[in-house]
Amino acid sequence: SGTTYFQYLFDPEPSMRMLRVWEGERPCPPPGFAPETIPGRIAWCSEEKVAGQSKDAVRAKIAQIHLSDADGPEECLKIIEQTFLNAGHFWTYNVPGYFQACLDGPALREAYSYYKLVLQLLQWRCAPSRWVLKWPCHLIALDQILETFPDARFVVTHRDPVQALASNCSLATLLRRGTSGHVDPHEVGAQMRDMLLAYLERLVAFDDKHGDRMAHVAYRTAVDQPEAAMEQALKALDIPMSEGFAEAIQVWRRDNPPGKRGTHDYALEDYGLDAGEM
Repeated sequence: SGTTYFQYLFDPEPSMRMLRVWEGERPCPPPGFAPETIPGRIAWCSEEKVAGQSKDAVRAKIAQIHLSDADGPEECLKIIEQTFLNAGHFWTYNVPGYFQACLDGPALREAYSYYKLVLQLLQWRCAPSRWVLKWPCHLIALDQILETFPDARFVVTHRDPVQALASNCSLATLLRRGTSGHVDPHEVGAQMRDMLLAYLERLVAFDDKHGDRMAHVAYRTAVDQPEAAMEQALKALDIPMSEGFAEAIQVWRRDNPPGKRGTHDYALEDYGLDAGEM
């Protein structure tokens, strides 16, 4: 939880390289090969977002939940989708068998090999910089990511798992109502419980082996004191914090207060789950 917000905090740092929304939507031609095409691709992406939200109530609601600007940082799902191994489809469709297939180690290894090729394409002819990439579903593939990127470092944003589960249930219900005529909230609750458990089990197992590569950040600290959370994360990863970075984070937070684009309300009990048991 909070990965989108935290990734945006990295954006003011000039040594960091984000995957942009427009790059995920239209990665070719490589930006360094045809920089003159960038403004048009950003404009196209922005227009598509506005048009989609005006025609589709689900997209409009997602825009309130998920921070996304045409030239802003974005999740890696648009690249992973090209491999047909997007575990996040389980939020949008009632496909437990597909989700189980996405947990397969050899398949994940092939998917992340392809993912690396796309990143190499995007950074071709560009100045070297450190990629800051994010997607909640990366949690199922931490071993494969480290195989593919041996010098990778990881930041994990931690939230109360009961709140995180309720948020996932709400998101999945919203998305599935856009793709199905029948959505059972209790079925969604059971599936999201199992999904998050799979994520957490893989995270804990990876942390036991590679804890020195990981920085753990409290969700509440990231929201209330983002510059402190960033300093904590970079220090844990032995990455220097450049001059002016903390101030830039404060400016971004001031310009993007919580709830600026809308709110997201949910209750765990709506999905047949008991907070104490969870």
